[in-house]
Amino acid sequence: MRKNLLNNPKLPIVLKADGLAAGKGVFICHDRKEVNDALEKLFNIDKFNSVVIEEFLIGQELSAIYVCNFRGCSYEIGLPWTKDYKSRDEYNSGPNTGGMGAVSHPFCFQHKNSIYKNHVEIEKILTKSIVAINDVNKTSASGYLGFLYLGLMIDSDNNIKVLEYNCRLGDPETQNLMLYLTNKGD
Repeated sequence: MRKNLLNNPKLPIVLKADGLAAGKGVFICHDRKEVNDALEKLFNIDKFNSVVIEEFLIGQELSAIYVCNFRGCSYEIGLPWTKDYKSRDEYNSGPNTGGMGAVSHPFCFQHKNSIYKNHVEIEKILTKSIVAINDVNKTSASGYLGFLYLGLMIDSDNNIKVLEYNCRLGDPETQNLMLYLTNKGD
């Protein structure tokens, strides 16, 4: 695999740890040296023995997080969309981290004029994800109760791609979203 990747003329590519790596298992590789270095780091992490290879996409990332209750019904509550900042250095440069912060105001997105038009498309992606989770949970009497995290990319042509989905909250998105909670003594 390493030889094939190093001879891959289609760079940049994205290499990811095949599992949870606290946001530090993603490498954007622009040349053969970066591919080799990323593979070395990924395979030196004890728990990983495989790597996910992804197309490098250019665009605006968006995190859509839902609170879900699939115990006999499909019900979800959408939290405000967020944008996290992963790069360690200014101007979106340097290695990725577990997160350097997040914002959740609609005007933080480059495509703010069309972000609400994307809402319908994102809801379709959510529905497909819910169907997949429900299919997995058909054998489970309790169903799924928890969070559904959709990591999305909106490209310059306003196409939406799914980067990942997980059954967890995102960090640092969660820190930002907690500010929306209120306690009125209820």
